[in-house]
Amino acid sequence: MSTSAFPRLPVGRDAPHEPMNTRLLLLALPVLATSAFAQPPEIGQPLPSWREGELDIHHINTGRGDALFFILPDGTTLLEDASGKTLEAAPFSLPSRPDASRPPGEWVARYVQRVMPPGHGGIDYALLSHFHGDHMGAITADSPLAANGAYRLSGITQVMESVPIATILDRGWPHYDFPGRSATPRSTTTAGSSTGRSGTVA
Repeated sequence: MSTSAFPRLPVGRDAPHEPMNTRLLLLALPVLATSAFAQPPEIGQPLPSWREGELDIHHINTGRGDALFFILPDGTTLLEDASGKTLEAAPFSLPSRPDASRPPGEWVARYVQRVMPPGHGGIDYALLSHFHGDHMGAITADSPLAANGAYRLSGITQVMESVPIATILDRGWPHYDFPGRSATPRSTTTAGSSTGRSGTVA
């Protein structure tokens, strides 16, 4: 069964001999019908709910790092990064969004819960692009403990405390030795000195 929204028209000798503009109109009708019902989202208004066959990509701005939430056409969900850096040093400080009443990871979790497809009890997949605080979270002295008391919450762990994650995609598990250290030392020079010193690149 074809998934195309356009009708299949006969070609070559089998093609009817109606005028070309009639055939073009037949091709355009499905597009016009779809356009008539598709309303662009209005600025300041909630986004329309995800529908089967659509791809939704949400950029979640907490002011404290990156977080993206994908809803794939079949309803599979993916969270890439989870914001979560609660402390920033100038000149990288930005106001927390929507405000500082909650930690960034909790804002991400609340957003995901609001846009999750109906019937989803959690996130299907999550991945961290790299291990920086503004992508995975950063633990500070006042980071709250998880409900089981085993670890502290920030970023990805803060999201998981509120929204279950079925699978975490982790390119480094279990040894976290990729990329490995370079086998070839390189020479580096400190400021104000011409003396090279040996070092290795991690």
